[in-house]
Amino acid sequence: MKRLRLSAAFLIILLLTAMSFGAVGVQAAEPEIPDPTKEFYFNDFAGVLDPDTGSDITRLGESTYKATDGGQVVFVSIDTLNESTIEEYANALFNKWKIGTDDRGVLFILSMQERESRIEVGYGYEGVLTDIESNKLLIKFSELYGEEGIDEAVRTIYSDIVNIVSGNEDIVQYPETGEERR
Repeated sequence: MKRLRLSAAFLIILLLTAMSFGAVGVQAAEPEIPDPTKEFYFNDFAGVLDPDTGSDITRLGESTYKATDGGQVVFVSIDTLNESTIEEYANALFNKWKIGTDDRGVLFILSMQERESRIEVGYGYEGVLTDIESNKLLIKFSELYGEEGIDEAVRTIYSDIVNIVSGNEDIVQYPETGEERR
């Protein structure tokens, strides 16, 4: 009986030790997220955009917040994901910054070193800006970036996102057909 108790105690200690290593491993994998800039809607941590682009995005972000009763569209550029996936990083940033009132927020993020982009959509806007539409906008971003440069590409996609969440989706052009959204 004593041997059974010792074996059970050993197993419990082993299990608790294994669980603590697992918890530490999960915490270590969490990406480091910077605090937002004072402008909040424009966060060019990679320093790739002109200040005029930042001013335009900030003004548009502030007016969108007022027009949509708390909806927020936030732009972020970073140098690197530091071994996170773009999905992990975007989700962690979205949640840490609490983008959008009642989860009505959209994050448009670029990682320069990995050359990846993502549009993260809060639950409050999932029916408004779908994954398919987000992917089309990212294709459009890539095309514009190659043709007209990063500033024009970011401005256009940011404006498209704002138009969609503000109910003006009919003026957004998608790359496949060049036709308006239906």
